[in-house]
Amino acid sequence: MFFKFCSDLVVRVGLVASPALADILERFVEDEHKLNGIVRVVRKRYFQSKTYKKRQLYVYMCKGKLMQNKEVFEKYFKHDFMTLVSDKVPNVRIAMAKVLRHHFMKEISGAFLDDQDINDTIRVLKQDPCDDVREVLREVETQTSDEGREVTLESF
Repeated sequence: MFFKFCSDLVVRVGLVASPALADILERFVEDEHKLNGIVRVVRKRYFQSKTYKKRQLYVYMCKGKLMQNKEVFEKYFKHDFMTLVSDKVPNVRIAMAKVLRHHFMKEISGAFLDDQDINDTIRVLKQDPCDDVREVLREVETQTSDEGREVTLESF
């Protein structure tokens, strides 16, 4: 039923249904086989989709409760999520910026506030060619890089 709602032609329906992924994954955290199956379907249908709306929905699936579950997010979603920083469609990058802004500004004990990779992702998005992406993250403060290196899209 979850995938049916996420694939609905009305975009709002998918946006409302997307946070339920965290609850679904939580139910199957003890069954690695089923959990891997769900993650595989999400990755194939949404992350690897040719349509930007489904990639954007993938980003919104990662928001909030899923991102707060550090172990699951880090193991199954973090790498794919971060690669969308170079998505060709600005709307996907804007969605990423909104999700990261929410995590850094609203979730006081955000699981990834000190994560170097996520902080680097924000740094890259702050250099995005699209003004709207940069504007969303204008007020977000990142942790300083341990190495003092400059992070760019090419080096990321």
